[in-house]
Amino acid sequence: MRTEKSSDKIGADHGGAARTNTAPARVCFPFIGDLIGGSYISSLLLAQHLDSSRYEPVIVLHEEGHFASELRKQGIAYDLVPLPGFVGTAPGITTHAKAIARTLPTLHRYIRRRGISIVHTNEWPLHQTWAAPTRLAGRTFIWHQRGMLSQSRLDTLLRARAHRVFCVSNYVLDQLPANLASRSAVVDSPFETEIDFGVNQAAARHTLRSELETGPDVPVVGYFGNLWDVKRPRVFVEAAAAINQALSGEAAFVIFGDDREGQGATLQADATASGLDKQLHFMGFRTPGTYWIAACDLMLAPAVGDAFPRTLVEAALAGVPVVAADAGGHPEIITNGETGILVAPDDPAAMAEAALALIKDPNKAHTIAAAAKAAALSRFSVKTHADHIQDLYDETLAAH
Repeated sequence: MRTEKSSDKIGADHGGAARTNTAPARVCFPFIGDLIGGSYISSLLLAQHLDSSRYEPVIVLHEEGHFASELRKQGIAYDLVPLPGFVGTAPGITTHAKAIARTLPTLHRYIRRRGISIVHTNEWPLHQTWAAPTRLAGRTFIWHQRGMLSQSRLDTLLRARAHRVFCVSNYVLDQLPANLASRSAVVDSPFETEIDFGVNQAAARHTLRSELETGPDVPVVGYFGNLWDVKRPRVFVEAAAAINQALSGEAAFVIFGDDREGQGATLQADATASGLDKQLHFMGFRTPGTYWIAACDLMLAPAVGDAFPRTLVEAALAGVPVVAADAGGHPEIITNGETGILVAPDDPAAMAEAALALIKDPNKAHTIAAAAKAAALSRFSVKTHADHIQDLYDETLAAH
């Protein structure tokens, strides 16, 4: 990857999309860059593990932010390509169309000058922003669907222009229309399974408990995810209140993630009303997330529309048991009663009951966590993911 940030005017034209026997095909991974989510982590892992003799990754950011800081910290190069706007910053198909028209010349020029063969988008605004310039440049467009499908007319139109749609779960694939399902594939997300997530667990537990000023034997229950409504943070707070009452206040609860929809004040008020003033802690966004997951005794995942949440697998690899809503992609990760506990969606009482059962039975919690870790290690390696993606790249390029 490039060793400097650049505008769209930097770089030479490396020709068309066709692969040669000597040059790897360039794959562009564009991101807005204002936050770090599961799609960012998965895409970065893929980019770092592509076979350099086959594919060369190019990371593109449109804004400086959390992700740029993380890339610089890891010494990973990226191109900075500022845009006048993005699809989705304001409602309405006319507004979206104008945003596409304003950004199309810049991105079309960038694709050609950087010799991009494949554009692989991973978040909704950039699916729409990059679709037209990629097709106009005659390059291959991969749409990686990581959440619930938008049913907007523009989204449906542009999604149909993708050469291939990658889906993170069957939950996502099942939402696609028949004409797209035939051009789609389910691909498990990648995880660095060779890393022992528990190696620093004792230190992580000590660090978190010191910050919370709680004792070593007090159970810590975590929520990991940005504060979106789809993640159901209010269900977590309500479940936490029930758990706290059952344990007579001998518990601590942590919420890790950015407040992306202004829910923090409401959640804090709910916590105060439920008597959680001293037990519930808003930790904000922190990296690496796996370190803080490993510091917890239990993770709750109340989300109802997560297509394939990385945190469930990260918890498994860290040896932390999970109680999750039986919704979205959760059942594709958790086998109920074996590798985690699934409960009815939007039911904080059921979530609290399942959590208490694990807190009060450490042997059961350990058995479930061990089974989840073994399953994750066998399924989610980065190499397996990268090999699968590159084979799909090969097929798609050959067909177009």
